[in-house]
Amino acid sequence: MLQKNFLGIFCLIFSLFTILNSCQSSTSQNERTEKVLLPEMFYKHFAGNLNEKIKIRMNLQANGKFLQGYYFYESVGAIIFISGELLPENKVKLIEFNSKNDTTGIFSGQFLTNNKLIGKWTNPKRTKTFNFELNEDYSQSVEFQCFKQNKRQLLNEPDTTPYANINLFYLHPSNFAKKDVLTKIQKQIATNFFTDIVVIPEKPNENINKFIEKYCAEYKVWGKEFDPGMENFVYIWTREVTSSILYNDDKILSVAADFYEYSGGAHPNSSLSYRTFNLETGDIFQLSDIFSPNFEEKLTEKIFEKLRQRSEAKTNEELTEQGFFTENIKPINNFYLDKAGIGFCFNAYEIAPYVVGAFLIYIPFSEIKPILKKEFLTKFNIR
Repeated sequence: MLQKNFLGIFCLIFSLFTILNSCQSSTSQNERTEKVLLPEMFYKHFAGNLNEKIKIRMNLQANGKFLQGYYFYESVGAIIFISGELLPENKVKLIEFNSKNDTTGIFSGQFLTNNKLIGKWTNPKRTKTFNFELNEDYSQSVEFQCFKQNKRQLLNEPDTTPYANINLFYLHPSNFAKKDVLTKIQKQIATNFFTDIVVIPEKPNENINKFIEKYCAEYKVWGKEFDPGMENFVYIWTREVTSSILYNDDKILSVAADFYEYSGGAHPNSSLSYRTFNLETGDIFQLSDIFSPNFEEKLTEKIFEKLRQRSEAKTNEELTEQGFFTENIKPINNFYLDKAGIGFCFNAYEIAPYVVGAFLIYIPFSEIKPILKKEFLTKFNIR
C-alpha cells in the first residue's frame, strides 16, 4: 500500500513538473518569437566572430526582403560586399562577392533576437564551413534610421498616364557618442542626398516631403507643354535616390548616395556620390588629409594601372582606343575609405562615354604607402 501511494505521489509530481516545464518552454519560446520582430527596413552594425576565433564586423541594411552591406576581417580591414534576402522565420542568406562579381562565400543564418545573428559561412565549393556569431554593436560607429517613401504624380488627373515616379530610401544618422560630430554629418549627408532643397538636418521626414513636393511641382510645370501626339514615354519620368553605408568603423564613415533619373531623354542617367567623414571631427575627408604634398602624379599612375587591369589594356593608348578620356583620369574627391585602401568612383561621362558606364577603382594602401601622410596612418591605425 505504501509503495502504491509513493508511486502515485511520484507520478503526480512528475506530471506537475512536466506541465510546468512545458509552460516555461512555451513562455520562453513566445518571448523569443516576440523579440524577433524585425522591421521592414533597418540598418544594423555587428561585431562578432567567424570560426569562434576570427574577429569580423558587418554592416547590414534591409529594404523589404532585400539585404545588402559588407563585412571585413579585423586583421585585414578591406571590405567585402554582400547582398541577399531576408527569408521566413527571420532567416537570412547573404552572398559575398569580389570586384569581378564572383561569389566568394555564403552566409546562411538566423536572427535569434533583434540584435543577434548566428549561422554558418561556407565557401562556394562547400569544402569549408565555419560557424559565425554577430552581435549588434555601435561602440565605434554611427547608428542610422531608415526612411522610405514612394510617390506617383499624375500629369493630367484623372488620366492614369503619363506620370512621374519618385522613390527614396534614406539612411539618417540618428545616434553617435559625439553629438557635435553627429550634427555635422547629419547636415552633410542630407545635403548630398536631398539635392535642390535647403535641408533641416535633424528632420528627415520634412526633407523627404519637401524633396518630393519640389520634384512633383517641376514635373507638373514641365508637363504644361504636353503634346498628346508625342510618344507617351517622353512624359513618363522616374527619379530614384538610395542611401548606403560603405564603411562605418574605426573613426571613418563612408556613405554613398545612388542617383537614377529618367526625364524623357535618349537614356536614363545615374551616378554615385560618396562622402567620407572623419568621425573624430565630423569633417569630410579631402585627399590632402590622406596624402602627402605632391601626391597627384604617383596616385594618377596607380589609378591608370588599376584601370588597365580592369579593362585588360596593356597601355594607356589602348585605354584611349577603348573610349576612355585618358586626359581626364586623375584623383577625384568622390571616394570612400576602409582600413585597407581607398576606392574612387568615376561616373559615366567623367572618364568614358555613357555606354562604358561608371568605374570603381580600389587601391590598397599597401601599394601607395610612400605617398600617405604619416599622421593619417597613425591616427587611423592604418596597417
